[in-house]
Amino acid sequence: MYIADLWPSELLEEPISFDRDFVENRKWGILFGDKTDYDEQVANFVTDYVDLAKQLKSLAQRNGASTDEINFILDKYASSKDTRGKTRRYKELLKGRFRLAKVVRIDHKDDGHEVGNKIYDYSRTTIEMLMKDGYCDTLSQMELQSIKDAFLKLKSKFVKLDDDKNETNKDGNNIKKIGQLEEQLQQIQESLKIENSHDSATTTKTVNQVDAIVGIVGSMPDDLKENNMPIKEEKTLVIDAAKQFLETINRISNHNLATDVLKLV
Repeated sequence: MYIADLWPSELLEEPISFDRDFVENRKWGILFGDKTDYDEQVANFVTDYVDLAKQLKSLAQRNGASTDEINFILDKYASSKDTRGKTRRYKELLKGRFRLAKVVRIDHKDDGHEVGNKIYDYSRTTIEMLMKDGYCDTLSQMELQSIKDAFLKLKSKFVKLDDDKNETNKDGNNIKKIGQLEEQLQQIQESLKIENSHDSATTTKTVNQVDAIVGIVGSMPDDLKENNMPIKEEKTLVIDAAKQFLETINRISNHNLATDVLKLV
C-alpha cells in the first residue's frame, strides 16, 4: 500500500507560533492529515492474532485434538459483528483476512512558511511547486524503500530459524550490525518525513547516514559464521540500492530533478 500524504504530519516550526496563520494552517493539517497509522497498527495486530490462532489450531491437531473438538470451539459465536451487523463465529475470524505486507508513506513536509488560507491557493506557482516537491519526495521515498527491501532480505538470513534446533543465528557481532542498520534507516526515514530533503544541509546529513549503512554492510563477512550461509548477494543489493539513493538525493539537492519536473508542467 502506498499513501501520499498531502498534508504535513510533523511540524518543522520551533518554537510553535500561535498567530492566526499558524492556527488556521494547523487546523487544516489536523482535519486532512493522514490518519492511517493507527489503522495500520490494528491491521498488523489482528493479523498476528490470526497467525497465532492458526498455529495453536495446528498444534492441537498434532497433539491429538479431534476435528469435532476443534470445530466445536470454532463454531461458537464471537462478540464482534460483521459489516452486515451479524454476529461472527470464531472460525470466520481465521479466514478472509488480508495481510498488510508493506506500507509506504510519501510525506508532504512542512516548510515553515505556509499560511492559513493555503487550502484555497490554486495559483500556477503553488501548483507547480507542489508537483515538483511531490515528484522529488516520491522518488526519494521509493529509493529509500529499495534499501529497506534489500535490508529485509539481508536481515532474514540472521533471523531464519533452524528447524532442527529452533535457534537463531548466534553471531552477536553481526546481529549488532543489523540493529545499527535498522537505526540508520529509521533516522533517514524521520529526516525525509520532517526535514526538507531538497536542501543542502539535509542532503549532507542523509549522505552521512547512507555512507554509514554502506560501511556497516561492507564490514560484514560474506558468510555467516554459525551456518556458513552466504550473504554476499544480499550485501550487494543493499549497497547498490544505497548508492542509487545517494545519486537521487544529490540530483534533487542540485535542482536537476526539479528542473526536469517543471519542464513537464
